[in-house]
Amino acid sequence: MLTATMIKQLHSYYHRAIKQNAGDVSAMKKAIMATPYHITSTDDQPDHRFCPDDDWCWYRNPKKSQGHRPDLPKPMLQTLLPVYERLSEDALLERCSRVSTQNANESLNGLIWRRCPKVQYYGRKSVQIASVMGVMSFNSGVTELNKIKEQFGLTVGRHSTALSLKRDERRKKRDIVSSSSRKDRHHRKISERQRYIQKEGVTYAAGRFGA
Repeated sequence: MLTATMIKQLHSYYHRAIKQNAGDVSAMKKAIMATPYHITSTDDQPDHRFCPDDDWCWYRNPKKSQGHRPDLPKPMLQTLLPVYERLSEDALLERCSRVSTQNANESLNGLIWRRCPKVQYYGRKSVQIASVMGVMSFNSGVTELNKIKEQFGLTVGRHSTALSLKRDERRKKRDIVSSSSRKDRHHRKISERQRYIQKEGVTYAAGRFGA
């Protein structure tokens, strides 16, 4: 059963896979896909094909051999696999490869409120639809919404497709520029502080000027 504790643990595994393999989409994908097989393995049916050769997987580390204590029953594997396949898609991992923040909350809220402006009243269902569309657009891009429209029998013309691709590409470029700007500001502040210290000397340090 997926308890709150288990969900938190899965989240930490996903975060680890992204952070430890920053810049390498292929390695990220392998590390992410290790989780569903690892946590549903049993002594009779061990499956650690994607597990890294480090302390994370005791099965790969003979010094930590302990026998299988599956976090989730084996049948859960088929339920988890589609979710992890989605979470390890190249398009998504390429956006995570820099392992940098992109003001996520502000960006996601913007996508939602663009469909439901706060200056006008909308019913609960309209807000729910706007939220779903905003999350999908944030996670997968505008082009993913076109696939949903087609599943509902709506025709997506070539002009709409081209516009969606252009919007997604524009957003990627904006994210790259935003990330670069933050790094520049950070380095600039460090340089300014170093110049100040060289000129004025150290004016503050914890415990340095105590009696």
